[in-house]
Amino acid sequence: MKGTRGYVIHLVRATSRRSNADRLAAEIPLETQLLDAVDGTHLHGKALTDAYRVGLHEPGYPFGLRGGEIGCTLSHRAAWAKIVESGAQAALIVEDDVALQKDIFRKSLEFARAHVARLGYIQFNTRPSQKSGKIVATHGDVRIVGHRITPLRTSCQLVSRAAASKLLDKTTPCDRPIDVFLQMRWITGQTVFTIYPSGVSDIAASVGGSVIQQKVPGAQRLRREYARFAYRRKIANLSARHPIKEPQP
Repeated sequence: MKGTRGYVIHLVRATSRRSNADRLAAEIPLETQLLDAVDGTHLHGKALTDAYRVGLHEPGYPFGLRGGEIGCTLSHRAAWAKIVESGAQAALIVEDDVALQKDIFRKSLEFARAHVARLGYIQFNTRPSQKSGKIVATHGDVRIVGHRITPLRTSCQLVSRAAASKLLDKTTPCDRPIDVFLQMRWITGQTVFTIYPSGVSDIAASVGGSVIQQKVPGAQRLRREYARFAYRRKIANLSARHPIKEPQP
């Protein structure tokens, strides 16, 4: 079985991000290649229905998915498929709107690589450390944590071959954004652990902004916020009923 690889997911039409994608590929201390993102806005007919189906899991997701959100899921599935097909032990999957603090990131990546076979999926979050969580591994100031409610984002993660195979099976089709689905460990069978400090920061605003999010009118925004709040309460309740199970060594 091969070692650890790297993939930088890049949407070809997002030309303002290309230079950052190339920079990431050069800075990641692994054999790394650009992986063309799936442009979900071009999905129609059977390709769309194969990828997206409403109401697959409970609690139901309260919003319809935009093309960009479907494309994001398919892009991560493509990266997982690459891991499985290549025979790699694991791969670092990075989106093209982040920056790396090289020294911190290298240390965190080295520590994550030592634990990914056991844990399966280790997220390098771009947000500050959350206060609550179960620490499953530490080395100096670096720690890997399992949170009761999995933090959202798929900016950067180290995924084992076994976890990639499992997640491929669980995401055909999808019914919600990929980071939202990954919160549902009772469905996926895979806990997402988070490493701190990650050495990864979000720079989407400086490379052209989000290619997924869209502005909505004020009244509609209020309805969406209420629906989002209700959904998150359901996820919190289910997360509490399904405590984190740390894999055995």
